[in-house]
Amino acid sequence: MIESSYYREQVAHVKDIMKTEVLAIKPYTSVIELAQKMITERLKIYPIVDGDGYLLGTINRSALLHAIDLQLHEGYKLRTS
Repeated sequence: MIESSYYREQVAHVKDIMKTEVLAIKPYTSVIELAQKMITERLKIYPIVDGDGYLLGTINRSALLHAIDLQLHEGYKLRTS
């Protein structure tokens, strides 16, 4: 599909399909808040920026689910001890 699109004369450019508003999160955003954002905004990856807007990294859906899983299991261990 990519190869056939590449050789066509009318090829879409990134600027034609990109979003201009950057939906970023702060490092102190809770995993639950991020999960809600991912559901409502339907993004799969978010940039993480500091207070000055500098990119610190990214987080994707898999990393978020892993973080929630760890949080749930640690909370369960604390309650059963």
